[in-house]
Amino acid sequence: MKPLPFNSAINRIAFVGNYLPRQCGIATFTTDLCEAIAAEFATTTCIALPVNDTEAGYAYPERVRFELAEKDIDSYRRAADFLNINNVDLVCLQHEYGIFGGRAGSHILALLRELRMPLVTTLHTILRDPHPDQRRVLREIAGLSDRLVVMSERGAELLQAIYQVPADKIDFIPHGIPDIPFVDPSFHKDLFGVEGKVVLLSFGLLSVNKGIENVIAALPRIVAHSPSVVYIVVGATPPHVRRVDAETYRLSLEWLAREQGVEEHVIFYNRFVSLEELVEFIGATDIYITPYLNPAQITSGTLAYTVGAGKAVVSTPYWYAEEMLAEERGVLVPFNDPAALAEQVIDLLDNESKRHAMRKRAYLFGREMIWPRVARRYMASFERARAERRHTPGAGFAVKPLDQRPGELPPLKLDHLRRLTDETGMLQHAFFTVPNYREGYTTDDNARALIVSVLLNEVGHGEAPELASRYLAFLGYAFNPETGYFRNFMSYQRQWLEEQGSDDSHGRALWALGLTLGHSSLPALSSMAGGLFERALPAILATTSPRAWAFALLGLNEYLQRFRGDRMASQVQETLAGRLLTLYQDQRSDDWRWFEDGLSYCNAALPHALLATGRFRSDDALSQAGLEALDWLAGLQQAEASSRHFVPIGSNGFYRRGGERARFDQQPIEAQAMVSACVEAHQVTGDRRWRQTARQAFEWFHGRNDLNKPIYDPTTGGCRDGLHPDRPNSNQGAESTLAYLQSWLELRLADNSLQTDITEAHAHSLSPTLSTASA
Repeated sequence: MKPLPFNSAINRIAFVGNYLPRQCGIATFTTDLCEAIAAEFATTTCIALPVNDTEAGYAYPERVRFELAEKDIDSYRRAADFLNINNVDLVCLQHEYGIFGGRAGSHILALLRELRMPLVTTLHTILRDPHPDQRRVLREIAGLSDRLVVMSERGAELLQAIYQVPADKIDFIPHGIPDIPFVDPSFHKDLFGVEGKVVLLSFGLLSVNKGIENVIAALPRIVAHSPSVVYIVVGATPPHVRRVDAETYRLSLEWLAREQGVEEHVIFYNRFVSLEELVEFIGATDIYITPYLNPAQITSGTLAYTVGAGKAVVSTPYWYAEEMLAEERGVLVPFNDPAALAEQVIDLLDNESKRHAMRKRAYLFGREMIWPRVARRYMASFERARAERRHTPGAGFAVKPLDQRPGELPPLKLDHLRRLTDETGMLQHAFFTVPNYREGYTTDDNARALIVSVLLNEVGHGEAPELASRYLAFLGYAFNPETGYFRNFMSYQRQWLEEQGSDDSHGRALWALGLTLGHSSLPALSSMAGGLFERALPAILATTSPRAWAFALLGLNEYLQRFRGDRMASQVQETLAGRLLTLYQDQRSDDWRWFEDGLSYCNAALPHALLATGRFRSDDALSQAGLEALDWLAGLQQAEASSRHFVPIGSNGFYRRGGERARFDQQPIEAQAMVSACVEAHQVTGDRRWRQTARQAFEWFHGRNDLNKPIYDPTTGGCRDGLHPDRPNSNQGAESTLAYLQSWLELRLADNSLQTDITEAHAHSLSPTLSTASA
């Protein structure tokens, strides 16, 4: 029975490297790894981004989603954009010199520098003596990667000694291999017409560093001892070599076989074989030979395959072979020594028990290298990279805190607000930056949009009245006079999906209406908002959500500043504030200064409501409780690192008293709620610390956060829908965009108010002098 697939929290992985049907070892490895992960983890989608070395490219399978042109650096930048907008959770790079364009393959850096998700890089070559460009490129790749995968212990040692990579960043994962059964070589020999023969095999793409000539030079002695020996050489000349040197190397091998008089004992299969064919070739092999000439070779897929299949192996002592064939799993012979090679092959042919013992040791060793097990080890590395990204800010984005002087805010851009607004009102969600009609509208978001419109009017934006009219019209249509409540969810076809919305949406609508009534000078807006506010206000007393009470209180405070004599509104204000204060007093302890036994969403709205109401009613009990709770929350939502950046309570579990606090996902609405509350705290106390805390929360939008990644998108005027453990969410919906705009506007209005206070204070300090001069 086939084992059930595993599941992972990583939903989408992109593999960057060559891919089949391109004929090279990296293409085979990348394809095998990608397919193994996809087979082992059913809920994970795997896509591939190969590099083309020809303009025509290759007939790739459907898993390939984007193709890079090797020498076109712009294609690498486009690939980064593609990955960033396609909800890719992690990128796995297969790095090898010679497959990427630029000096020492430096074009790949243009892609890696722009990635917003974790990166795990598999290093197929690690040079002991790199030239300066090679060292520079590999060190930057190592710096941009969250984890580095090596396939040999020597590789890990070189990374630390030559490239100064910390040991705890390196994962050793063996080269993956197909799960080949341990079979007698005679089983497959008839497929190749070599039944009754002793088969020696070398396979892989042919090039001058493979040392095949040394095996052919050893053959006369081997054949003299065992006339039934045949040497099969499987593999084509790599296309990029063939374009320059044609078939020079293969032809030289054929000539050498004729010169040595062993041409009848050498069979060349001059083509790139499929995995199924390769398994059959390996199955028919008695002794596998890797006569490579480069001692610094750090990995070899061909050697991994044959050791894992349980074959007797004779090899030159390149680095990877020394590790793989240790503990008598194979035999090593000196480089360029045909006589020594012949001696060891003859010894294995004469000593059947030694050869079979070697095979068994190799096969058992290779069980940890089969692709399903390697895939699980890669996924463990991927998940480790994501987890580490949560706690270690990325190095690729330098954050400059916003200037603390009044008025120093980035430019305001309303493009995305307009994009999400249609004739009906504010659409709820976006797919990236494109409005998502399928999700329709909500009263919640149109109330937020109305708040933003009123604040836009306060800063003198000419478009504000038109926007406010549209969002207010939505609230008017959302109100259900039969129940006295607002509906919340509406389809794109303008069909209500419920008769009564949530408590929180009702409270937020009252907040927006109260703000409109407190600030709008347009009779049409005031008249409609007033009627809605009056009819909707009584229902808030029947709600049970503390956040609904808080939202309503914020609206009541704005309303009563203009209509202080409204007795009913004042009574509702007193009742709701009393409820919040009682909650706080009942739940508060020295180590838990909060209103409930857990923190969830829009937390700062609760102390904000007490502060605003306390200021309006001159109620010290409300003000003190609000300040104490906000101070405790501000300390809780501040990073312990030296940056002291804002870290909101995560939505993946929130934070229960006595439990573990969720770090992610971090939501823009939490930053907005904190900005609003701290602006209020500054107005109540005059303490500059609250202005700094408000700015700190606002800077979260601009990249002063756990990942050092901006949430606000200055190119669109939109805000991304949160911060995941490894990247910002790519979608830019209404709640997040409005949260940013409200934060910006409240800071701007607070700055303007502070500047006015400073000017008036300065004028007041000069007034006696002016009076004396006049006299």
